[in-house]
Parts: sequence; structure tokens; C-alpha cells
Amino acid sequence: MNFLENEQLKVSISSKGAELKSIIHKQSNFEFLWQADANVWGRTAPILFPVVGKPFNNQLLVDGNLYEMPQHGFARDWHFEVIENTPSKIVFSLTSTTETLNIYPFHFDLRLSYTLTENTVECGYEVINCGTDKMFFSIGAHPGFNLPSKNLNDYFIEFEAEENDQRYLLTDGLLNGISETILLQSNKLELDKSLFDKDAAVLKNLKSKKIKLCSKTSHHKIEMTWNDFAYLGIWSKKDCEHFICLEPWCGIAGSVGEQIEIENKEGMNTILPNQKFERKYTMSFYI
Repeated sequence: MNFLENEQLKVSISSKGAELKSIIHKQSNFEFLWQADANVWGRTAPILFPVVGKPFNNQLLVDGNLYEMPQHGFARDWHFEVIENTPSKIVFSLTSTTETLNIYPFHFDLRLSYTLTENTVECGYEVINCGTDKMFFSIGAHPGFNLPSKNLNDYFIEFEAEENDQRYLLTDGLLNGISETILLQSNKLELDKSLFDKDAAVLKNLKSKKIKLCSKTSHHKIEMTWNDFAYLGIWSKKDCEHFICLEPWCGIAGSVGEQIEIENKEGMNTILPNQKFERKYTMSFYI
């Protein structure tokens, strides 16, 4: 385990998956992150790479060849190397190997950074194409947050900008081509456990660069900002009201019945040889 700490927060990050494991508000001793109950959801904040969501048939098609690829990719289960470690910042790296090339035929260096400043954790993504061909990939975040009241109805999500009120529906983890309206009132989405009866609420083409998870009954609030993430997933386990996931994505699940070349799949990003892709998002915590 690796740690960042200041007067306000103590942050713990595992080298496995470079996954955030704990964000504790020191004065109140409140744990902001969901604590990986295997009977409900056994993760806290996994990195999604080189796919976001589920590929059709759990496979990627690259130059006519099929590669087995699990939902949300493999990086969340691999060990990362720490390449920088200071009291306020830590950087992890995962590089391609013979083993990764057998399931994802691109040479890469994936770097995840975490920077702690006052009550804010900045999460940085850097993907470097170390090969000689174009590289195609998706990447995204999946942090889960504890809800102090254990009641979704006590919370709402406030969007910075006026958003499309459509959610894109999933069948067995795949986009099914159907959308439906979710109720946004004055850029606010009221939370209710029925929202997740049909899996995650998937939003596309966001104009907002900031959202706030707010409590109606306390000062508990999480503010999330990002740059250039086209999609947002909002998810909790069906009938569970103990946590909520807010997931900025550069990528999206596959579609029902659609096995297409990786370069034509929605949500894929492209990097030329020896070039890199960078994104970041921040989480600020209030209590």
C-alpha cells in the first residue's frame, strides 16, 4: 500500500491496479471511499483500461484477429510499478509485456498519478504509445463513494451545465440502442435506487466539466471536475443504497450484436507512435 497525507486527508493506494483504496477525512475519521465488500461490489476505484465497459462477446477485433478482453479491461488486476513518490504525489506505471500483447496487441506505457492538495485528490492519466503502429484504447475511472445516511434519496447530483436528459441503456453490459429520459430538474438529478434497476445510467456528450454529489441532510459533498471526458457513468449495485459510483470515461461499452474493428468502435481513442494521451480529473471532499 502507498500513502499520501496532509492535514485534511489520508489517501491509500494499492500497487495492484494503482487503485485508490481509502480517502479518510482526518478530523471526522470519515471514510469517503466504498470499502470493497465482496458480497456487494468488491472494488473501490478501479482503473478501466484498455476498454471501458464490456466488449461484445468479451473480445476485441484488431486487424481481423480476435483477442479476449474482460469487462473494463485488465489493468485493474495487474501490478503497477511506483516510478515517483513524494509526500504529495505518487505516480504508477504499467507497461506492456509479452503477456499483455497476447490479449491486447499494442505496446504501451500506462501512467496513473495521484496528487493531494488540501481537500482535493487529482487523478492523472497518461497513455504512451511505445509501438510503431497506431494504438487504439479507452480509459476511464470507477470510484465508489460511501453514503453516510445509507439512503440514496438523501442525495442528488448537480451538473455544471444543462445536459441532455437521455440515458443510454444496457443489456448484459452492452449498449442496446435504446435511450430513455432521466429527470433533470435545474441541472439536478435526484438519486433513487430505482435509477439502477436497468444497470448504470450512461450519459454521453457531456457539456459539464464539473458535478457535485450533495447530501440533502448534511454538509457531506463531493465535487468532481474533469477535462475532455465525453461520457459519464453513474452506478450503484441494484437495491444497494450504501454507495454511489461517479465514473468519468473516455470510452464506452460495446453494442449488442456488434463485432467491429477496434478503430471503428465508439469511444476508442487513437495515439500515433511515440505520442501520448493525457487526461485528469479531481475529487474534492467536504464534510
